Amino acid sequence: MNDSKSSTNVLYVTIIIVLAIIGLIVWFTFFSGGSDKLSTSGQVESEITIRTLNEGVGETAQDGDRVSIEYTFEYIYADDGLPLTVSVSENEGDSPVYSSDSALHFSNTRADLKTDTVVIGSPSILAGLSEGLTEMKEGEIRRVVISPDEGFGDIEFEAEGHVVPPNSTLIYTVTLLTVL
Repeated sequence: MNDSKSSTNVLYVTIIIVLAIIGLIVWFTFFSGGSDKLSTSGQVESEITIRTLNEGVGETAQDGDRVSIEYTFEYIYADDGLPLTVSVSENEGDSPVYSSDSALHFSNTRADLKTDTVVIGSPSILAGLSEGLTEMKEGEIRRVVISPDEGFGDIEFEAEGHVVPPNSTLIYTVTLLTVL
């Protein structure tokens, strides 16, 4: 009789430990504020992803600096108008992977290389782009991916000579030419 009671107690303790481990895994996966900031739906929430593609060697840009940049602007959106699911690799050179339950559309603007002079932190440029430019060194190249919540949101917007559909993920590949 004692062996049966002891076995039952061990089984209960084992079940409690397993449930506690599963609870911790769920907590850390969805609520810990990890680097990818994924919600339970798999959607990226208000995120700006910055990848350095080529290190710079010149002066470092700070908030409030006037800088000369060269960049391309792209956007991605889904047929259903919902924000995309974005998977961000931990490998520095990798591009994010985009997916949706509906067809994806990529803008055809990559060839449109532009040069501009902007003030970092100014309301005339997106906050996400300002964040991507901060701490860049002259000659540095970065890819800045801006989620819809940090970009133009759920409204249609004209940017860089293109009509950007609602809930588009924005992608800037930017080179800091000079800090002026």
